[in-house]
Amino acid sequence: MSSSGRIGPTERHEQHPVTRVTAAPDCIVFQMTQVMSRAPLRVRARFFAGLADTARLALLDTLRDGERTAGEAAAAADLSPSNASKHLACLRDCGLVESRQDWRHVHYRLADSVSQVLDANDLFIDRVADRIAACQRPEMRRV
Repeated sequence: MSSSGRIGPTERHEQHPVTRVTAAPDCIVFQMTQVMSRAPLRVRARFFAGLADTARLALLDTLRDGERTAGEAAAAADLSPSNASKHLACLRDCGLVESRQDWRHVHYRLADSVSQVLDANDLFIDRVADRIAACQRPEMRRV
């Protein structure tokens, strides 16, 4: 914001891109702003899509109790070792779990702050579980 308290053109673009096309440079700035403003939403959408899998949620829940080997996590989540390994690799690649190699075994644990995210999610779900279960929208029936 400028010293007069008014929002200048650059600040307006950063907060809420305006859908206007004037000169070519302005258009390019607008298009870049649109792409950049959507990037965080895409990342968030991918984060939630990653959590929208019952196998991955089961593995995350088992790791709330602490570090486990891939085999232990698979057994606790009632998954085959190969299925669990696939999902654990996905969770690791996305930064939700961390792993370490101990000569024959790979040990997994929740990454920093993931436990707090899961706890906050549980609190929210407790408040709206009935509404989620009753939702009849086609896109919600797949899960």
